[in-house]
Amino acid sequence: MGFHLTAQEDIYCERTDFSLLSEPVNLISNISFFIAFYFLYKLYKNSPNQGLQTKTLVYLVLAIGIGSTLYHSFATTWAGLLDMIPIYAFFALFIYIFARQGLDLSIIHTLLLYVFLILLFYLAPIIFSDLNSGFVMYMPLIIFFWCLTFYLLFIEHKNAPGFVLFLLVAVPSFYLRSIDMDVCSSFSLAGHTFGTHVFWHLLNGLLLYLMGRELLIKR
Repeated sequence: MGFHLTAQEDIYCERTDFSLLSEPVNLISNISFFIAFYFLYKLYKNSPNQGLQTKTLVYLVLAIGIGSTLYHSFATTWAGLLDMIPIYAFFALFIYIFARQGLDLSIIHTLLLYVFLILLFYLAPIIFSDLNSGFVMYMPLIIFFWCLTFYLLFIEHKNAPGFVLFLLVAVPSFYLRSIDMDVCSSFSLAGHTFGTHVFWHLLNGLLLYLMGRELLIKR
């Protein structure tokens, strides 16, 4: 089988066919990303930490909202790429900005953080092979931020409370994304059944806002 950008993908509980509005609840819940972008943009305009990197981070939230909207509308491989790439780009850029500005790390030490994260992505499918694959794909990020948060708490870093809050939102967010098909049709609205992916959107919108806010406000 080859790789086809126009191939259609049916991986969410709510989708029953490949019509444009087959996932109305998932589609509407993308508003959380646009709300997060709106408030982050307002913060950015008055932030002491304005610059290309933080501005790009803010606009990646908008890209996440657009990509997710496209994917839950068209359900194709190309839309899936537009959904996933901005998410990973956001986390990669957040790590870089915080490492360089929040921890004052050198480029070499920042690259070592990425090496550690890549190693986690390599090991996670092996170590957690018995877990839901949807959860395993984000497990490296969760472990990475666990480690970083514990380190910040240990050194009593000013951003430590913010990172604790990240984890309190991120863990249930990623978990709810992973069990969407397992609890399929557990929820119903006006006779329309859906899974837990909607809650991933709502919590993830909050998570992206909190992460962006941590870099934009002065502590």
